[in-house]
Formats: sequence, C-alpha cells, structure tokens
Amino acid sequence: MCPADCHCTLRPGRASLLEAEAFVSALHPPQTVYHPGTLTAVDPEAFGSMEVLDPGLPARVSNDAIDEINRTVLRYETAIENKLYRALHYLERL
Repeated sequence: MCPADCHCTLRPGRASLLEAEAFVSALHPPQTVYHPGTLTAVDPEAFGSMEVLDPGLPARVSNDAIDEINRTVLRYETAIENKLYRALHYLERL
C-alpha cells in the first residue's frame, strides 16, 4: 500500500470527527448572562459584566484553523500532483 493510499483512507475519518465536533460546538454554545452595571460608579464593572453559566462544548480545533490547514495541505498536494504529471509527461515524451 502506498503512503498516499493510507492518507486517503484516514482523512474521511478525521474529517467526519472534525465535522461532528463543529456541529456539537454550534449546537451547544457557551451560555452567558449579562449583568448591567451602574454608570454612577467609577469601577471596572460600571458598564456591566458578563458571567459564563455554561462553557458549552467547544470543538478541539476551530473552524478557522481547519480552513487554514486545509488551504496549506491543498496547496502542497497540488504542487506535488503537478510535479508528478510533469514527470509523467516527460517520461512519455522520452
């Protein structure tokens, strides 16, 4: 088995895990409550404060990080694939 085949068999499992975590994170966001402050006092809580009641179920990897990783991996895969096809065309010409 080629290393590329191994990667292709592992990626769908990882993708489905990250997708499930993203859905769980979206369905169970942090629960917060806002406590309004009084503008008469000069203290850090004069404008109110936010209290976290339930942190929710955040995903292990953020969607922004996943997008950045996917763009980088896709760029490298495309470069490698182009080099492979270039080499194959060169061999055909020989």
